[in-house]
Amino acid sequence: MAPAGELPAASAAPPAHRRRSVLGANRAGQTIELGADPVTVSIRRDARQTPEAAGGAEAGDRFVLTIEGVRGAGVPGVSFALYLHSAQLRTSPPPSESFAALPSLFGLQPDDMAGHGGAPSATQSVDVSEIVQAALADPGQRRRLAVTFVPRLLASGPPPPGPWATAGRVALIVG
Repeated sequence: MAPAGELPAASAAPPAHRRRSVLGANRAGQTIELGADPVTVSIRRDARQTPEAAGGAEAGDRFVLTIEGVRGAGVPGVSFALYLHSAQLRTSPPPSESFAALPSLFGLQPDDMAGHGGAPSATQSVDVSEIVQAALADPGQRRRLAVTFVPRLLASGPPPPGPWATAGRVALIVG
């Protein structure tokens, strides 16, 4: 079993049928506010993980990065590039090999569901197996990962103030 705060190492055993399990997520209850500056969120192991997740990843497992509760804040023409990388990385932007996705905020703005109560939100997921496998193979990364949201302003003019979007949870899932 990996030390607290680290993701498990991949084993050489062939994959068995396993359910998907959460390996780690950002701190519970932390709303992630995204705006004009890059935001980095650590993925932390949860002590309440299922036995399958606590036992470690197996060869052939797929890793999925899931962003839950994504909401636009009404700022048009913005998006965020997602990078999954070593938690020790302190440079911005992260290296191109850690690029995971460019999620869409289309349909997730406050006015998109007028009259239906509440702002629309979504869960967006991306397969990050290659990035995670490279991280697990690199002892220098110590299997601690983070996600960085790098803003992309598609409109001309100065960046608008305040949050452009929010997210409720970032999770790394194996299975």
